[in-house]
Amino acid sequence: MTTYYQPALVGEALVGNGQFTTPVTAAQVQTGQLIKGAPGRLCRVLITTTTTAAQAITIYDNTTTGAGTVIGLIPGATAAGTVIDFEMPATNGIYVGANNSLAAGGITISWV
Repeated sequence: MTTYYQPALVGEALVGNGQFTTPVTAAQVQTGQLIKGAPGRLCRVLITTTTTAAQAITIYDNTTTGAGTVIGLIPGATAAGTVIDFEMPATNGIYVGANNSLAAGGITISWV
C-alpha cells in the first residue's frame, strides 16, 4: 500500500530542498537573469561572493523582467557563505531582478 503525504490536508508547509542549482554571477545580477521559465519553487540562495552594494537583490515570480510578485530579497552587504532559506512558490517562473551595481556579488540559487 502506498501512502501519499499531502501537506494541505494536515496543515504542514511544503518544503523543497532544491533539486537544481543555478549559479548567478555579479554581472548577471547587474543585468537581470532568468532562472526558471515555468512554475516551481525558490528554495534557497547561497551567497558565493560578498554583496557590497547597498541595494538589495530581488527575486521575482516572473519570466521576463524584474517586476511582479517578490518571492525573495537578499539584503545589500550580505557576507559570502550566507544561506537564505526562502521556500517560496513561483507561479510563473523565477527571475533575479537587475541590481544595477557590479558590487551585487554572486549567488547560487536552489530551486525545483
